[in-house]
Amino acid sequence: MHALHVSCPHCGAPLPLQPTQRITICAYCNTSTRIGTWSDTRPQVPTTHHPPAHSPTAQHLPTLTPDSVPAEVVEQIKQRVIDGRHQDAVALYAQHARVAPAEAEAAIQQLLTPQLHRLTSRLPFTPIAFAICVAIFCAMTAAALWSGLMVHAGAHLWLLLTVPSAILALSLLVSLPPRAVSMWVSAWGKEGRARILKVVILRQGYVAGGSLVLILMDVVPLAGGESCRDEEVMLVRDGSLPKLSTGNIIRVRYDDRTIRRVFTTTPIEVVGRA
Repeated sequence: MHALHVSCPHCGAPLPLQPTQRITICAYCNTSTRIGTWSDTRPQVPTTHHPPAHSPTAQHLPTLTPDSVPAEVVEQIKQRVIDGRHQDAVALYAQHARVAPAEAEAAIQQLLTPQLHRLTSRLPFTPIAFAICVAIFCAMTAAALWSGLMVHAGAHLWLLLTVPSAILALSLLVSLPPRAVSMWVSAWGKEGRARILKVVILRQGYVAGGSLVLILMDVVPLAGGESCRDEEVMLVRDGSLPKLSTGNIIRVRYDDRTIRRVFTTTPIEVVGRA
């Protein structure tokens, strides 16, 4: 089921919704919003009117009403999501929003979860980290093959090495390619310009000297072409946070096939202001 996108009634940020959702949270302004009935936004026409076959389908949008959940509670919910305490976040939201756990679960699933997944699955390697991971993958693959041959020869104790080596090698085989692609894109991808529309610090000091930041930006290819809107969770050095002020235009590199991966240059470079 694809998420639908509407705007937060408080700050105008995009809110991804599932059609069955009844409540949602804006990660930018910490507003909890009730989702009312879905309405047809087409102009009303007489019943005798027959629209042409090529006319667009109805555009259905929900009515959105800000809820009474305090912003500080929403901030606590976000921090629990970031910490991986998913069920705690659901319970806290259900308590304060006075909704069923299933409804709170649907809202929490849309709150930062897709962005955090992209961060962890696409975080670019440094060349040294990539080389280390490749070396570990080769070593684990060799260990799994060697111990497998020993087990086949009758030395069954080698099975204790075969299984964990194979599991680790397979996990690296799954995780290495997307992060290797991200490493390539961040270093040699197509160059573009991104205008910062909204930014919020999710966790100051998420790592030593760096913070976890949610950014909404319009990306324009430097060589020309259509712009696209992108939302990313990024790890940003604390000294670079002022460069991500709303309205700043920064250099980025992106995947030239679909602009699925967008990375700021290192260090972040501000080239203008809108």
